[in-house]
Amino acid sequence: MTSFSHVSQVAVPRDLLLKLKVKTIAELPTFSKITLHTSTTQAINQSTHILSPFLTLMLISGQTPQLTRAKKPVAAFRLRKDSLLGCKVTLRGQRMLSMLEMLSQVVLPRLRDFSGFTPKSVNVQGKFSYGLSTTLIFQELEALYDVVDLSSGVELSLHCDSSSPMYAQLLISAFQFPFHS
Repeated sequence: MTSFSHVSQVAVPRDLLLKLKVKTIAELPTFSKITLHTSTTQAINQSTHILSPFLTLMLISGQTPQLTRAKKPVAAFRLRKDSLLGCKVTLRGQRMLSMLEMLSQVVLPRLRDFSGFTPKSVNVQGKFSYGLSTTLIFQELEALYDVVDLSSGVELSLHCDSSSPMYAQLLISAFQFPFHS
């Protein structure tokens, strides 16, 4: 068992049991999934422009992304129904834990001028969302910076099974994600 999986399975539940007023371990908040998604406006006109965000998400997550398409047409954006918009990846289980480890140990310390997340990043359902403006901070993309378009960002969503935003914020901060007040 690696140190991070030990932390996620033993230390975090113990810490949350002491901080929260719950009676059993089953009432503790947990992560259900992590969603990474990116979109590009260039893919609307030419579908080959989706290749770079597709490869970026594939290299970051280690699994094949799912293409996202427009649900309905929007004339102001010259968007037709079923046009390619971007791609997304949903991580669960061990891949989710390895992504959490990578985010807390590698990616967040590399962010420039980062003082922490705002508590408003967690919504009422316990979903935490944060946008990364560049993908250069991921180790997997450092060697391939000439192949992958690094100008596009990635939206990160952590989905928590919690009854309140405060519980979700405590769970996220237990995994070394800093919040500022």
